Amino acid sequence: IGLKITLTDAPLKYKTIDFTQKIISNQELIIQSQLTAITLKNIETHQHTGLSYYNRNNNQSMFLENGLNDIDFRLFNPKEVSTKLQLFLNEPSQIKLRILFEPTLETGTTLSYGYRRCHKNYVFFTYEELEEAIKEERISNLVMIKERKVGECFEITMPTDNLKITFEFPTGYPIKNVSPIVMRRDEINVAETERIKELLLKEDDPFSKTVKLSINIPEPRLTYSYFLLYEPPKSKEIK
Repeated sequence: IGLKITLTDAPLKYKTIDFTQKIISNQELIIQSQLTAITLKNIETHQHTGLSYYNRNNNQSMFLENGLNDIDFRLFNPKEVSTKLQLFLNEPSQIKLRILFEPTLETGTTLSYGYRRCHKNYVFFTYEELEEAIKEERISNLVMIKERKVGECFEITMPTDNLKITFEFPTGYPIKNVSPIVMRRDEINVAETERIKELLLKEDDPFSKTVKLSINIPEPRLTYSYFLLYEPPKSKEIK
């Protein structure tokens, strides 16, 4: 997907993509993203796709039970433009959002927006649950299966200056064996993987017993897929 996108035909260039996944509990998860971009041509609409590689919660992974009521969307700039959000695909493994702009955004416009969505936790919560899902073929991503880990993946389909991925975990939820991995065309790109390993930050708060994991990647490469994976704790390790 997106292998032929260039600076000349992409509708916009992202200055920053700031993604946060906050696991509240075994059953609840919050996704929050804030994005800033420069339009490279006049655009009337922009599309977002959210994917889940996991079949969890009776196959209700990404599904938004209350539709757009489960999404808090905010346009920060330009202030003189109005937007309308459409949810045109709402399935267990995938959701698609379309942002409509009125009036049309002109070339060179700085666009800044964010959204927050709450739904069932689609990430396998314990290592035992992960192993069972692998045996039952309920994970579709081969990298996650091989690594025996969970996490998120971002495929860079538009020019991007900076990508930040953050995971926040609940109290008493220890993670280990964190792996940033970069793929292109089903192969690990060793050089790019080594580059981003140096950018990983893991924060352990001894007072709240919480863990925050983040990676801030300058100039992620077009058509590459960036994974941030970790091994979930075993049931007995969760306090």
